[in-house]
Amino acid sequence: MLAPICCIRLLVATPATRLLVALFALGFRPFFLLAGLDACAAVALWLCVLAGLLPPPTWLTPSLWHAHEMLFGLVGAAIAGFLLTAVPNWTGAPPVRGPALAALAALWLAGRAAMALAGSLPAAVVAAVDAAFLPALAVAVGRPVLAARQTRNAGVIGIVVALALANVAAQLDALGLAHGAAPIALHGAVALAILLVSTIGGRIVPAFTASALRASGCAAEVRGHGARDRAALALLALWVATELLAPRTSASGAAALAAAAASALRMGGWQARRTRSEPLLWSLHLGLAWIPSVSRRSPPPTW
Repeated sequence: MLAPICCIRLLVATPATRLLVALFALGFRPFFLLAGLDACAAVALWLCVLAGLLPPPTWLTPSLWHAHEMLFGLVGAAIAGFLLTAVPNWTGAPPVRGPALAALAALWLAGRAAMALAGSLPAAVVAAVDAAFLPALAVAVGRPVLAARQTRNAGVIGIVVALALANVAAQLDALGLAHGAAPIALHGAVALAILLVSTIGGRIVPAFTASALRASGCAAEVRGHGARDRAALALLALWVATELLAPRTSASGAAALAAAAASALRMGGWQARRTRSEPLLWSLHLGLAWIPSVSRRSPPPTW
């Protein structure tokens, strides 16, 4: 009777088991790790394809495949890591951890494997496996937000759903069911990622800056602008819509210019100049300042 119990205790006590338990205890741990590994592996694979050392995966065009993997692979993992960690803090709900978190990570990995083997696997299998991750993520992070009735965070979940639909549109193009949809979907996915970064960044950058300035004894006040925040996000959302419905037109250009101006005005009062001695802080401000520089009419993609 004691032997099975001792064996279980030994199993739990092994370093490998403890490592796995720790790895899948919080969402950012596996997904930020996967994002870093994917960035290195995808760049190396792409360089080998460009050099002619490896054949490109047979999925639309090589450049479209590369764009897809950067957006729905690398960026998708980063989004998952953040939201799976942030949503429990927003809602007070238990985090996704253990086998459920491992299953999400396995689903993301399966998508990357399917896309790498595109051409060797049936196209329908590639599409189904790759398209499964973002809906699963939306359910995992959306249920606690909806249960807590947090309308403020519902828009973030909506962006994840929109990214999932963009991925489906790209896969339908690869299946020959929606010719020409992939470039528009991928271009729209870039805009959606920018909207998500702006939404979250507008919350954490002023908060982190205010906390750091207080800790250093600086009396400067970090001022938020509720009306400017709402206007900037609304105009960015309008820009996303025009990029999806009327990409690279006068309408999308006007929406981009308005979103860029509103995003720049939004950052006024965040005391960015006082963060020069804190690289972790000024890098956040620099990242947010990058958004107005790209939220403008973009040239037609060469995908």
